[in-house]
Amino acid sequence: ADTAAAPDEVWVDFGFDGAMQVGTLLNPFASIDDAIDAVASGGVIRFKGDVADLSGTPPDAPVTKALRLESFRGTINLQ
Repeated sequence: ADTAAAPDEVWVDFGFDGAMQVGTLLNPFASIDDAIDAVASGGVIRFKGDVADLSGTPPDAPVTKALRLESFRGTINLQ
């Protein structure tokens, strides 16, 4: 089977409501859970901090792989 490797970097924008949420800068995920599921172990989840909705919910389950969280152009809140 030809499966694509998990990306080393994915993007999250809590206010994004586009139909195609694939974790890219232009089509980010809207939830941290989708980002955690998609990113490679040791990868980076980047949050867009220059948008209207800066608050999201924490992950539903414990994070069981190494990853780094970064906020880009602002501060985000996990509440």
